[in-house]
Amino acid sequence: MVTEERRAKIERVIAGRLKGLACVCENFSKPHNAAAILRTCEALGILNVYVIEEDVPFEPAKGVTQGAEKWLRVHRFRRADRAIAAIEAAGYALYAAVPGEGSLPVEELPCDRPLALAGGEERL
Repeated sequence: MVTEERRAKIERVIAGRLKGLACVCENFSKPHNAAAILRTCEALGILNVYVIEEDVPFEPAKGVTQGAEKWLRVHRFRRADRAIAAIEAAGYALYAAVPGEGSLPVEELPCDRPLALAGGEERL
């Protein structure tokens, strides 16, 4: 049984979730890294996680997630074009974390609309 006090706390936490920021993961092959992403999103209050699995499945290590995925909306896609369409349909502006010139510092990201921040493929 959940007490009224506990239920109220759960409702406050859910209401405080970040709906203006989403995480996009593409081709993460290492289970530990996939799990760390989910735990970080949950800890930061990010609600929506978009997963693109074109080349490799997204299989987070259950022992590392510690149940964080239960509190997230994880949207899984086999094709990037479908994921991008869903992200844009949800009203997000999509930005990717890529090294190199022409990059936009995080401080300069626009905050006048919801943002989806993408990262992908770990390198050894």
